Amino acid sequence: MAYAWAAVEELRYHFGNDKTILELIKTTTPAKFRYSEVLTRYHTFFEKEDLILKKFYKYMYLYLENKNEEI
Repeated sequence: MAYAWAAVEELRYHFGNDKTILELIKTTTPAKFRYSEVLTRYHTFFEKEDLILKKFYKYMYLYLENKNEEI
């Protein structure tokens, strides 16, 4: 969970807009790896179908969606 939060914060630093980040992480474009070292590392160490990577994305979505609800 902490790494997912760190990845979201890295992306927020570059984009500032949670909606933009949500759209970016839903894509398969490699551009998203330019802005988050944590996200890059997770994709380096884990395969697309690994449960750990799926949970990582799940927590990223939760952090971004909860932030949007508070606004």
